Amino acid sequence: MKTEVKNLDKSQVELTIELSTDDYRPFLNKAAQVISQNSPLAGFRPGKADLQTVINKVGKEKVWQEALEPAVQKTLVQALDQEKLITVGSPQIEIIKLAPDNPVIYKATLSLLPTVTLGDYQSLEIKTQPVEISQDQIQKVISDIQKMRAKETLSDKKAAKGDKIEIDFPMPVRKVVADERIADDKGKIAIQRGPVIYCAEWVDNNTGNVLDLLIDTDKPFTTEFVPSLLNGTQVIRTTGYLAGVKPEINAEELPEERVTLIPYALWNNRGPGQMRVWLPVID
Repeated sequence: MKTEVKNLDKSQVELTIELSTDDYRPFLNKAAQVISQNSPLAGFRPGKADLQTVINKVGKEKVWQEALEPAVQKTLVQALDQEKLITVGSPQIEIIKLAPDNPVIYKATLSLLPTVTLGDYQSLEIKTQPVEISQDQIQKVISDIQKMRAKETLSDKKAAKGDKIEIDFPMPVRKVVADERIADDKGKIAIQRGPVIYCAEWVDNNTGNVLDLLIDTDKPFTTEFVPSLLNGTQVIRTTGYLAGVKPEINAEELPEERVTLIPYALWNNRGPGQMRVWLPVID
């Protein structure tokens, strides 16, 4: 095997490799085995036909072509080891000559692992500057560590600088009665918690038909935070009835319905459907 090395720009190298007929013969014998394995020949077990028999059957060109890829894979590695080249990435292969009974010639272009030349680092000098730490700086670090590790305790004392203050704003559920001068809302209420108005949305109530809900104002209203609902929100729950807008009907004749209310600002995030803010009530 002959190898010529040509250095290219950008840390690349080009190898021209020539395989004599003797170099190529082992690959031809292997190719003959592969061909006879895939296309068994009469009188031979699969993969056992000799080179000449396979050549007589399929022709030299096919055998030479079948041997090419294994030959390139193996001889390129041998050439790199021989030339002591360390490469990165996949090579670009160009077949220069492939003809039966002639040397096989191909070129391989590869990227070399860059070489690094260290400068005279041993003569470098590093000038150090003295570090001065004041007592105030030390005390500040100690104070910060103490604050991080401090244990909080509840106290009713007057707040001082540095104290953590917790304020609990009570937000009871309120029933807002509609103005009777508005005919469409007469006899209805809206539910409010703190500054937030709530509504009944289809997805939470009465299989989607919130327009048939009646609210019993004598029933309790509860509230809870639901992390999984609308990225986390506070809901209000109470008991109502299925009747449509018929407040004259006796509540005892109606089936009870669990009513769930969500903040009005969050409705219409779960698909189209009914929603109601002003809810009719049972007298």
